[in-house]
Amino acid sequence: VGNISDEKAQFKIDSTKNLVSKAINDLRNLSRSLHGERIGEIGLQEAIANELRIVQNTGQFKTDLKITGQVYKLDPQKEMVLFRIVQEALHNAVKHSNAAHLKVLLNYNAADFTLNISDDGSGFIPDQLAISQTGIGLKSMQNRAALIGGQFSLQSSKNNGTSISIQLPTAKP
Repeated sequence: VGNISDEKAQFKIDSTKNLVSKAINDLRNLSRSLHGERIGEIGLQEAIANELRIVQNTGQFKTDLKITGQVYKLDPQKEMVLFRIVQEALHNAVKHSNAAHLKVLLNYNAADFTLNISDDGSGFIPDQLAISQTGIGLKSMQNRAALIGGQFSLQSSKNNGTSISIQLPTAKP
């Protein structure tokens, strides 16, 4: 009898994951249809907060957005690229990490801006991911960061979650 309820529970979990994944894909498609001006209007912080609210509303994840430093506007194209990186990172976390908690940190300093997206999920070994020729989303985030002059870094290990950071020098004197 225990196996039947375990199977039902696993089926529910798998069904929920598929539903969440579909919702995230639908959301990504909707978000991609937003023009850069829209992100410019509401700002990077609000755009990310909206994404996190949608993910949290699935009931599967707790999300946090933390903003530190004195907030300033970045170039609109850079904000759009950073927003797309956040979307990709959240998508990866939802789809692959088995995380319960997703966090985004925006750190505004005079010398640089740092974006960090982290989860408390199962993590992975980055070298093994590269060898298996998967991780297209990670490569895309890395390429996008480079396009706007950002430094991409990834930290992950088995059972210790994943953290992605983008450090972007500012043009402030």
